[in-house]
Amino acid sequence: MPSPFPALVALLSALLAAPAWALTLAEAMERAAENTEAGALLRAETERSEALSRAARAGYLPRLSASATLTRNDTEIRLGDRVTTQLYDASAALTASADLFRAQVVGQARSATREVDVQRARARAERGALRHAAAEAYLRALAAGRNVEAAREARRSASETLAEAAAREATGFGVRADVARPRLALVEAQTAEEDASAALEDALLALGYLTGHEEVRLETLDLPSTLPWEAGAAAPERPALLVSLDAQRQLSEARLGAQWLDFFPSAALQGQMHFGRSSLRAPEGRWWALTLQLSWVLFDGARYGRLDAARAEVALSDLRIAQEERRTSHERQRRARALRRALAQELLADEAIEVAEENRRLAAERLAAGVVTALDLTLAEEALFRARVRRSLATLDRQLADLALAYLEGRLDAPFAPSPSPPQR
Repeated sequence: MPSPFPALVALLSALLAAPAWALTLAEAMERAAENTEAGALLRAETERSEALSRAARAGYLPRLSASATLTRNDTEIRLGDRVTTQLYDASAALTASADLFRAQVVGQARSATREVDVQRARARAERGALRHAAAEAYLRALAAGRNVEAAREARRSASETLAEAAAREATGFGVRADVARPRLALVEAQTAEEDASAALEDALLALGYLTGHEEVRLETLDLPSTLPWEAGAAAPERPALLVSLDAQRQLSEARLGAQWLDFFPSAALQGQMHFGRSSLRAPEGRWWALTLQLSWVLFDGARYGRLDAARAEVALSDLRIAQEERRTSHERQRRARALRRALAQELLADEAIEVAEENRRLAAERLAAGVVTALDLTLAEEALFRARVRRSLATLDRQLADLALAYLEGRLDAPFAPSPSPPQR
């Protein structure tokens, strides 16, 4: 009976060599947006702004404090049989205070709430940019992989043609020139394969950096027939970047309102309960006080400067929104034209591949019949290689133009459902 160990070893080797998981495009985009340092920073910034907002809203609440003192006087003073000043005097106080009206607190709370809105909108826009970068790296890696395969096919064809040309020369049916051109084509194909392999490594490194994977291989990439932003929800009314600028303008308006509220008076109420030794004021050692405080700053020149700065910030917000709206409109038109051009180039590239494949087939048949030389077959193979590369680049241009258009329209702002995460090793 044959031993089962060789089969088991072969099976284990195949399992170890095969990728343990597939990194889909949607998962790569979500990993870049959520599972990297950039995503963690966005979450931390949002949590920080929420904490500052809670701190600002806490200004509406009353404040409670306690204190205790111990005093050592230089001498004890008596008034008759009553001690008016103890040698050691200990006391404690409990103080409660509340703002009946303080306009500055209202302005600060409103501004802090707007800060949270700004940070959330900004984080949504930043995540869209991270998804865009990851998707672009993913598509470039696949295009580089196609170019590597096309270069390898060109190298194999050039090697076969060179061998056939050398054999024909050896039998007297060819000349030296028929061998020189296939040899040059083989060197050029090897160079193209090296360049494409280097581009593939760079693209995989970039994808690994953006998604947080230490190592990403081409065989782990899985491109669906329908791209995530094509199968997702419709584009929102405004992309997240413009929404963040809208929130920034609302924040500027809140800060301007806070500066106006700074001109209002304030009112506060404070109550204090004191515990100490017996005294003329408090024979039982306890006394209380209730204070109503009204204040109004009649003149503070710095307030007018802060008010002018807040007005200027509102005007700047309006200009930034107008600028971004015009830029977005221009970029959408430009990307739409690029998409239409890429679709047309992709169709032409498909036709060019059909023609080049037919031309190579005919050249191979005519060479076998002795009608043409190996030079004609080499030229046909080079034309086929160029057509395949152009087809790959046209596909990449179409995908990148579609991706950029989806990003500008805000279709990358919402999260996509990621595939299951790979096991941690």
